[in-house]
Amino acid sequence: MNYQKEIRTAIDLIAISVRTAPKSGGIDDIVFLAAGNQQKNRIAREMINIGKEKSKSQSNKAVRQAIITSWATDAKALQNSQGLVLVGVRGKKAIGFNCGGCGFKNCLEFQAHNSRNKNSPIIGPFCMFKIWDLGIAIDSAAKTASMLNVDNRIMYRIGIAALRLKIPGFSKKSVISRKVSPVLGLPLSVSGKNIYFDRLDKLGAAKILADYFKSK
Repeated sequence: MNYQKEIRTAIDLIAISVRTAPKSGGIDDIVFLAAGNQQKNRIAREMINIGKEKSKSQSNKAVRQAIITSWATDAKALQNSQGLVLVGVRGKKAIGFNCGGCGFKNCLEFQAHNSRNKNSPIIGPFCMFKIWDLGIAIDSAAKTASMLNVDNRIMYRIGIAALRLKIPGFSKKSVISRKVSPVLGLPLSVSGKNIYFDRLDKLGAAKILADYFKSK
């Protein structure tokens, strides 16, 4: 039994949790997408490609392999998942509170900087309140999945790959969803064992990377 029907029902309920999650100032800049199998597999392949690209900047062989492994194990977990939810936010949109949390004096400076910084949708700065909203929304999604006994895990790497691929709904070509970033992924799985934990290869890679960067 692959539980695809049950996963679809779970995604419908997760979507409600994301939509009703509290938002700063009552302004809803959260974007939600239930990825299909084709999109899910494309994202997984792109995650593997990103890992290989990032590894090339390291001269240490063990570190290079650890980077590849970190991305590849998350990609494998995604491939083995029966569902995927993407949650993003219009993070470069100023909320208008002039709080300075973004590092600029006010929201006008923040927006002026972002209007010039068009190299990558993944690179900040982002509005602090929008980042909070994204965290609350993805946590609400994970909470609902857990309440339904659907295994899940929040993964930032999925969001990076989705943005690079310009997945419909997060693409610059989408008028409604323009400038959506950052994006987080929530893969979903129903099986006899949680596929997102006890991944020894990932744990080993994480230790290598932690030790390496600690020494720098």
